[in-house]
Amino acid sequence: MVLSSKTSSAVGLLVAAAILYLARDVLIPLALAILLSFLLAPLVRRLEHWSLGRVPSTVIAVVIGFSIIGGIGLVASRQALSLAAKLPEYRENIREKIHALRAPQNGTISKAAEAIKELENEAAPGAAAPLPVTETAPSAFAALAGKADLLLGNNVLAHVPDINDFVGGMKIPLIRKFEAGYAAGVRHVCPDCQVLSAYAGTEPKAFADPPLGQDIASAQYGKGADIIYHAAGKTGDGVFAAAKQRKARAIGVDSNQNMVKPGFVLTSMVKRVDNAVYDIVNDVVNRRFSPGLHVFGLDKDGVGYAMDEFNKDLVSPEALEAAEAAKKKIIAGEIKVTDAMGS
Repeated sequence: MVLSSKTSSAVGLLVAAAILYLARDVLIPLALAILLSFLLAPLVRRLEHWSLGRVPSTVIAVVIGFSIIGGIGLVASRQALSLAAKLPEYRENIREKIHALRAPQNGTISKAAEAIKELENEAAPGAAAPLPVTETAPSAFAALAGKADLLLGNNVLAHVPDINDFVGGMKIPLIRKFEAGYAAGVRHVCPDCQVLSAYAGTEPKAFADPPLGQDIASAQYGKGADIIYHAAGKTGDGVFAAAKQRKARAIGVDSNQNMVKPGFVLTSMVKRVDNAVYDIVNDVVNRRFSPGLHVFGLDKDGVGYAMDEFNKDLVSPEALEAAEAAKKKIIAGEIKVTDAMGS
């Protein structure tokens, strides 16, 4: 049987592709070597022109070429390692930028995102209409954070100071909720106690300025504050540094920060996102999940305070007992938590 010219060409191409694929371990280094020889040829000729022999000229050119390649690789690897080391420092900035993009619900980006989502839902076969969402999850979670903040206020029973302070990052309503919850907890225990507050700024960079956080906290400790609770992102590292320097106490936020300055971090307000994710996944697996707004408060262990080996000697059993009693009353509705949204 005689193959047509088109069939022969197709078979030839397939055979050539298969050969190239199977021989790639040999052909790729060979191709790189040929490319490198073309790049180094002018340098070899110049060295030969300077009365150096072909062999010395070739050796010198190869050494120079590989030195340049090695130098570029070394610089690139150092930059990658530096970026990896500093990535945690950029976390709060990245988070704030994302929030800033999401914030304007009537903005161009939000409208574009909604349009894309609608098109995606319409294109999906058998797709159901999207369910209305009355409140974003981050906002709901932040509102519940006030309950944990109130517990932190109760937790200062370990010291019963007259002055308690709060350091916020960017002065926005969401962070004011943290302040309001903490102040409510302090005043629930000690109506006559003072709760002072200070913010690092009104722009997102206020969440990423540890030196400023240390200056603010040092000033507050200097005014007599015994405990400072921060909701300031990376700026809060400065609060911890000031607490250690002043031999005072600080309170962490969002995650367990007790280990940042052991012996000086009284406790941390934690958002148990792990519990929320587990419960949602468990509901999906067991076919109990329903779309909509899901709220994870104290009753579902969605927020709380951290106790571990780093702060067990800082909080008395009596303080823990009082905090747990307050927790039960908050869950039962006996203690009302303010949802103040300061300007």
